[in-house]
Amino acid sequence: MNEIRLGDLKDAAFNPAQIIKARGLPKGWQIKGETDRIINWHDQHGLIVTMGSQKQEDGKIWIQIVVKRRSRMPTLDDLIKVRKLFVDADDIAYMIFPPIAEGLPQQTSLWICPGEKPLWAK
Repeated sequence: MNEIRLGDLKDAAFNPAQIIKARGLPKGWQIKGETDRIINWHDQHGLIVTMGSQKQEDGKIWIQIVVKRRSRMPTLDDLIKVRKLFVDADDIAYMIFPPIAEGLPQQTSLWICPGEKPLWAK
């Protein structure tokens, strides 16, 4: 059986979260909100994940996965867990740190351009 992959996205209007839903999520995860562009999941331990996609200025479809907790910044273990669940194993996930002057965020975003080579390999 062929696995559904994020790299199969051909249309910027398609919500990649539909692929994740089709794969099924582990026990303890629930959908807490959904539109045609964005979906929110919560796990039983307070981890919150928001996922959506959009065609960016480079003409490519980029997926943004926001990882947060209500009371603190997500840990590295949280990010690894989300990466394993929501990102295809052979795709690169980029994490952006904002300028220090903007303060420390209470959330972290992972950015994925499915099926693309790493930015440093171009």
